[in-house]
Amino acid sequence: MGDIAEGKFEEWSKNNFVRYGLNRPPLATWRLPERVRFTPDYLTTNCLVEVQGFGKKQIIHMKPDKWEALLWWDRNVMPVELFLYDSHNDRQLMFPIKKLRPFVDNAEIGTFPEGNKYYAIKAHQWKHSYPAHLLKILKNQFQNKWNYVTLLQMRWMN
Repeated sequence: MGDIAEGKFEEWSKNNFVRYGLNRPPLATWRLPERVRFTPDYLTTNCLVEVQGFGKKQIIHMKPDKWEALLWWDRNVMPVELFLYDSHNDRQLMFPIKKLRPFVDNAEIGTFPEGNKYYAIKAHQWKHSYPAHLLKILKNQFQNKWNYVTLLQMRWMN
């Protein structure tokens, strides 16, 4: 799912990025420090971008150690944006990583077959999660030259 989502990000963002994070390196990545292992996927002029995909189940699987590492990058290096691609509905969404916090805080904890835990964040939670008057206040606050839609605006781009 990640390769498909990354392809969609590259298509969507045109030439305004360079590859930054690890992409299936021939290394024992489990031995690497988490902040290195979970380096965001892309670098743009304005931010780092982590790309994640999901499909028919409509659930984003965010590992707790990845979540913490991405927040570290956001606080200490430069802003991190999360680009989500829903391959089942062919839609994407990009927003500041810290806007995911209320969904992580309320997510169910799932377990991958190998035993690793993840936050199970359901895509449908984002619709109507904030009152309309708050959305109007925040609408202009997060626009940039890409004119992307933030999580707080709750609209998927098709």
